[in-house]
Formats: sequence, structure tokens, C-alpha cells
Amino acid sequence: MIEAASSRWYPSLSIAAGDKIRTWFEFIVAASVSRLLGGVTSRFGAPFPSDWPATFPERVKHLAAIFEIEARDADIQKYASPDQQDDSLDVLGRWKLTDEEEGCPYFLFQCATGENWKTHKPGQPSMDLWRAYISWNGPSYKALAIPFTLRERGELADVSIRHQSAFVFDRLRIAYGKPDDGIDEAIRVSLVEWCKTKFDILKGDEISAKTDSGAGGVTRKKPKAHGK
Repeated sequence: MIEAASSRWYPSLSIAAGDKIRTWFEFIVAASVSRLLGGVTSRFGAPFPSDWPATFPERVKHLAAIFEIEARDADIQKYASPDQQDDSLDVLGRWKLTDEEEGCPYFLFQCATGENWKTHKPGQPSMDLWRAYISWNGPSYKALAIPFTLRERGELADVSIRHQSAFVFDRLRIAYGKPDDGIDEAIRVSLVEWCKTKFDILKGDEISAKTDSGAGGVTRKKPKAHGK
């Protein structure tokens, strides 16, 4: 439904800038990534839960502690802006290679849900900054998570290159991680309500189109859906 709204498959569907679905999508990604990679995974994007620290340096320390690695306080103070929230890091996941000892790779995710996602913020999160903020004990990679299906020939490769050789997790790859099995109940309820609202809009359009057609108007043709 996010793909349909952001890609403008239907004129009446859209996602406002402050829509909570953008934050909820990060939880979907975190739930999927935790199952796909098998290791520790944490959402880091703003807004933060009430039990997280109030400042960016302390939040980075908290995130590092979750993965049992160390933050570089001096570099955080040096490079981060005073009002920094998450420095474009939405989800952090570690790939479990039988175990999660040193040398396991880390994936730093930017989650993009807007219609201009292909060209918007391609360099985020900045890997140079995050390699300065944290003392990683394994290789770190940029990753992009999107609720869009990329299955045209060469499409995934093109997006990866444009986002600085990022690992790309499109809608099908995210779905393969079965995020439904890992989403908290409260967010699940919110997602169902959000989707229901969008479906009601489509149902209203269908009823209106039938009414217009019956009155001598022309029935609008639905756009072709992409992917399964």
C-alpha cells in the first residue's frame, strides 16, 4: 500500500510528509532484517522511544552498547551537529555468521518511502561519519530499504550504484524476511488501521466511478499493479 500511494498508482492515494507510516516502515524493516541477517538488529531513526537518551552522542553510545561495541565520543562531538537526531541512520543490523563475534558485517540502513527516493539523499547515511562515530569490530556497509518492487532488468543494480554501492532491500526482499512475525502488536494494529483507511479511499473511488459510469460518464481505468 505504501508503494501504491508513493508511486501514485491511484490519484486519490498519497502519503503526507508527516505520515506515521514512514516511521512504521522502519519497524517493518527492522523486523525483516533481524530475520534475514539473524543477528542483533535495532531501529535508530527519530522519533526515539521514551527510554532512549535525549542527546545524539548518548544515543550513539546506547546503540553501540546494544551491539556490544564502543562509540567514539570525541569524534561524535567533533563531527555531529548539536541538534542532530539520527544522522540518517534508520536501522542497524548485524549479519550472524554462525556467531556474532568480531568480523561479522554490519548493515547501516536508510529507509526511503517518498516518491523521489531514487534521487533523494543517495549519500545517506554517511558511512564516513558513522565509521568515525563507532569503533566497528567488523566491516560496515551502506544499505537501502524501500517499499517498492524492483524487478525490471538492471533496476536493482542501477539503484545500488546510485546509492553508493548500497545493498538494496526492495519490497520483495523485505517481505522474504517475514516481518509480520516480528512486528510488535501495537504497531501491527496501527498498520492495519492505516491500510484500512487507504482501502476505504479506493473503495470510495470505485463506488464513485460506477456512479459516474451509470450516469453516462466514463469509467476510470485502474493502473496496472506492479509485483505480487
